Amino acid sequence: MFFVALALALVPNTLPGLAGPTAPDQWICPPCGTDCHSLRAEAGDCPGCGMALAPAANYPRVGVLLYEGCDLASSAPLLACLATSRKTFVTSVADTTDALDTEVLGALVPDASFASAPALDILVVPGGRGAYAAQGDALVTGWIAEQGARARCVLAVGSGALLVARAGLLQAGQVAVGSDYLAERLEDLSPDATLVRDRPVAVAQQVITTRDGSAGARVALSIVARLSDVATAQRVAALQGIEGWPREGELDDAWQLAPVAAAAPPTPPTPAVPPREDARAADPAAGAPTRSATSSAAYATTDWSAFRGPARDGSSPERGWSTRGEELWRRAVGLGHSSASIAGQRLVTLGFDVEREEDVAWCLDAATGEELWARRWPAQRDALGHGGGTLTTPTVTGARVFLTTRRGSVRCLAAEDGTSLWERDLAAEFELEPTGYGFGGSPLLHAGVVYVNLRSTFALEAETGEVLWTSREHLAMYSTPAPLEIGGRACLAVFTKEGLAVLDRGDGAELWFHPWRKGESTVNCLMPIVLGERVFLASAYQHGCALLGFEEEGGERRVVPVFESLALRAKLGGVVRVGEYLYGLDEAVLKCIDLEGNERWRKRGLGLGSISAADGRLLILTKNGELVVARATPEAYVELARDPVFERGSVLWSAPVLCAGRLYLRSGEGELICRDHRLGS
Repeated sequence: MFFVALALALVPNTLPGLAGPTAPDQWICPPCGTDCHSLRAEAGDCPGCGMALAPAANYPRVGVLLYEGCDLASSAPLLACLATSRKTFVTSVADTTDALDTEVLGALVPDASFASAPALDILVVPGGRGAYAAQGDALVTGWIAEQGARARCVLAVGSGALLVARAGLLQAGQVAVGSDYLAERLEDLSPDATLVRDRPVAVAQQVITTRDGSAGARVALSIVARLSDVATAQRVAALQGIEGWPREGELDDAWQLAPVAAAAPPTPPTPAVPPREDARAADPAAGAPTRSATSSAAYATTDWSAFRGPARDGSSPERGWSTRGEELWRRAVGLGHSSASIAGQRLVTLGFDVEREEDVAWCLDAATGEELWARRWPAQRDALGHGGGTLTTPTVTGARVFLTTRRGSVRCLAAEDGTSLWERDLAAEFELEPTGYGFGGSPLLHAGVVYVNLRSTFALEAETGEVLWTSREHLAMYSTPAPLEIGGRACLAVFTKEGLAVLDRGDGAELWFHPWRKGESTVNCLMPIVLGERVFLASAYQHGCALLGFEEEGGERRVVPVFESLALRAKLGGVVRVGEYLYGLDEAVLKCIDLEGNERWRKRGLGLGSISAADGRLLILTKNGELVVARATPEAYVELARDPVFERGSVLWSAPVLCAGRLYLRSGEGELICRDHRLGS
C-alpha cells in the first residue's frame, strides 16, 4: 500500500534538518510560520505574533514550486495540512522573486528564488494549466531534478507530474493520472512508468503522485502522522474538514508505532493577549502589505480579490480566525448587492449614489475604511422588484480593477488611483438587451483573459479590452462563469437562462450543454461550483440542484448527471462546499447535502440571507440582520455564535467576505461593515 511506501520514503527516522547542530540564527515561529532568522539573530519571541521561536532544524523544510499558471488553489488543502500541523516549515520557491500569475489565486510572490532557497526535505509540485508550458523550461525542471536528488519526498499533484517526469524522476514505477490528456503526455516523457487510473495516489521510489489536491491532502496527513503521531494528524484533518482519515488500510500498526524521532521544540508560552474563543493559531497576517505565497499570510489568509473568493466557490483557505469578533468600522457605499474584493490593503466595491444618480467604484483602505479613491459614472437605480443599485462584484489585481455593470459595460481601472484604462460598452456594441433585473454576472479574470456572461459569453484581453471571442447567444441570467478542465481541456462553465453551457476557453465553442429550465419562473444566479471535472448547479422555484459529469467518446459528448434533486433550491445566497458536503440556503432554509444529493440536516429560521465558509465553519448572514457562525459538519447544525450586525429588514444577498482576519459584510441598503475576527486582537 502506498502509505507504507511513503513511510519508507521518509526513513531513516530523522529527515534532513532534524538532527545535528543548529546555527544560532536559524529560528522560526511554529504557530505562524514566520522565518525569523532574518529578523532576529537569537532565540526569543516572534516579531509577528509574540510566540516563542524554535530552532529551524527541528522542522522539516517543505517547499512548494511556483510557476506561471500553476494551480496552487488545488494544492491548498495539502499545504494547509502541513502548515497547520506546526510540524513543518512551508516555503514557496520559483525561478524569480517577482510576482507570478497563478491559476485561480492570481498574482503570488514567492518566498525565495532557486538561488536563495534552502535545501528541501519535501518538495511539492502543483499542477495547473501552466504545467504543460513549464515542463519545457530547463531551468525549472533542472531545479526539480536537483532538489529531488536530495529530498526525502517529492509530491506531485495532478499535472505537476509532467514537471517531475521531465526532471527525470519518473523513469519507472507508478504514476497516478486523472485525465487522458495527461496520460498521453506522461507516456511520451516516461514510457517505462505505469500509469495508474484506479487509485488516487501512486508511489515511485521517493516520488508520490496524486490525481488531485484532495488525495494530496490525505498524503500530507500521513506525513504529519510520520512527523508526530496519528492523533495530531487526525486533529489537523478535523481542522481542515477532511473526514474519515485514516481510512482502512491507510495506516498500519508499524506506521503508527514509528513516529519520527526529532528534538522536541520549545513549548510556546501563552500569548500576552489571550486569544478569543476557538483560537487555533496566532494571526500573522495583520499589517502584511505584500502577499507571499506560503508565508503566514498565505496559509493563514489569502486575498479575496474576486466574486466568490480565491477559489471562486464561496470558501476561503483562511485559518486561525476567531468565531467572535467586534466592529472596526462601517460606512455607506451606496445601494446594491456588490460584495467586497480585497487585494493587499485595497478593498474595492460598487454602489449606487441615489442623490447624484451615479454608480460609484469605491477603493477603501481594507483596515480602516478610509477612502483611497472613487470613480463615478451616470447610472439609473434600476429598482425593479428590489431596492436597486449595483449587482456585480469587481475583480482586483495588484495593478488593475475589472468591473461589469448591470447595463452591459466592462471597465478596467488602475488599482492605484482609479484611472480608466479601457472601457467596452458591450451591450451597445452588440445590441444586447439586459434581461430581467439587468446583467448580474461578475467578471472572471483567468490567465490574462476577462470572461463576461451577458446574453452571450465574451472573452476580452485583460490588457487592452480587445474582444477575443463571443459564444452563441444563450440568454444569460445573473451567474458568473467558472473555469474548469475536462480531460485536460481548458473549459468555462456558464449557467444561462436555459441551462449549463460548457465552452472551450480558447475559442468559445460550445462543448456540452445541459438544459435547466423547468417552467416559466427561472432565476439562475449561482456561479457553477466546480468539483474536479464535475459541476454543481442549483436554482430556485422548483428547479433544485444537480451534479453533472461530462464524457467524450468517439467524437460524441454526453452530459452525465450524477444526481438531480430538490434538496437545495438556491436563489441568491449561494452554496459552499466544505469537504465532501455542500451547504446552502434552500429558499430560506439552511441545508447540508452530500455529493449524492442526500439531505443531511436542515435549519429553519435564518431566512433568505447569504453564506460563505472558512476553516471548517460557516459564515451566515440571516434575514434578521444577524451574523451567525456555525460548524461545517454533516452530523448536525451546530451554532457557535450569533451577533446582530444590521437592522432587521435589511436585504442581505451579498456573502460575507473573510480576509486577513477581518470580516466584511454588506447590505443592499449600502452599509459596508468591517469586523475584527483576528485572534488576540
